[in-house]
Amino acid sequence: MNIASLLSRPFAHRGLHDLRKGVPENSMAAFRLAVDSGYAIELDVRLLGDGNVVVFHDATLDRMTSRTGYVLALNSGQLSSLSLLGTQETPPLLSDLLNMVRGRVPLYVEIKNGNRPGRLEQQVLSLLNQYFTQYGGSFAVASFNPLVLAWFQRKAPHLLRVQITGNSGLRGLWLPQRCAAINWPLIAFGQPHALSVALNALGGPIVGACRCQGKPVLTWTVRTQNDLERAQRFADAYVFEGLRP
Repeated sequence: MNIASLLSRPFAHRGLHDLRKGVPENSMAAFRLAVDSGYAIELDVRLLGDGNVVVFHDATLDRMTSRTGYVLALNSGQLSSLSLLGTQETPPLLSDLLNMVRGRVPLYVEIKNGNRPGRLEQQVLSLLNQYFTQYGGSFAVASFNPLVLAWFQRKAPHLLRVQITGNSGLRGLWLPQRCAAINWPLIAFGQPHALSVALNALGGPIVGACRCQGKPVLTWTVRTQNDLERAQRFADAYVFEGLRP
């Protein structure tokens, strides 16, 4: 799989969402709009209680739905009863997203797992292998957790891996995640093909170390014209929302 093809387009952050138009983040509507507009897609995945993989950013339901509780406590049959931010959209399964995209745009799949890798990663790997066999296309797995990337490096070295890091947003991260944000050897532990850093970390020492290794750099999240200019100047690709680059 080619890293250049993965980074050939800007990534729509959680799809091309716009709540003013009834299109919430990480929804099928947002992903369809991204595909129709020719953008690559950044998305987040979590494990459900029944072992299926849902596209959802938060560990809990509180921010995105009228329900409370942990995503992990749900099963896939309950997703259709959850309204995303009061819209008609519901949380999609990763399998549904993949069958809609069909290899047409690159995918950046962020694994939301702050613990030891295993069940979620195995499910994602199985789905992505099926996806590539059926549709081809370009995609990568990404995580703040270097143990997740190390798991994929061992189990599926053919998959592109992106280590997410940066000098902001460290509060609440698990210890290896915090360490990876400031420590190049730990970043390198998962042998990533690229690094993804917060905008305010562009130009920092971690980025320099990545450049010295000949690895491309992504940045997140571009929301303004100034952000866009900074990303285009210092990064090889970027994740955006709230504008159309």
